[in-house]
Amino acid sequence: LAAAGGDGDGLAECGADELAGALANPANRAILLRPGTYPGVVVVDRAVRIVGADGGDALATLDRLEIAASGVAVEGLEVIGGATVAAGARDVEFRKCVLSNENGTALRVAGGGPLGA
Repeated sequence: LAAAGGDGDGLAECGADELAGALANPANRAILLRPGTYPGVVVVDRAVRIVGADGGDALATLDRLEIAASGVAVEGLEVIGGATVAAGARDVEFRKCVLSNENGTALRVAGGGPLGA
């Protein structure tokens, strides 16, 4: 995988200081997060796959995650401040993730409809 700018095949590898740029680049269809802590709120506003290094065996920890788009897949990450999926987001997947929030809800799906609807 290439650095945050991508490698032309839609893949990018990044650390905390490069994540915003990797998410902003529409050519990146998949983003591999290096192990470490990713401070602040990570907002995903387009379809993309975000994967922790080694499928999550090398832990990447996000403070908070907000998903505002359909077609987002998150795999092998820890989110310690909770995750939110916006009302209009569809086809959102979490695999091998640890979601927690010591101050409230670990996963909030906005809109009030049933999951999978």
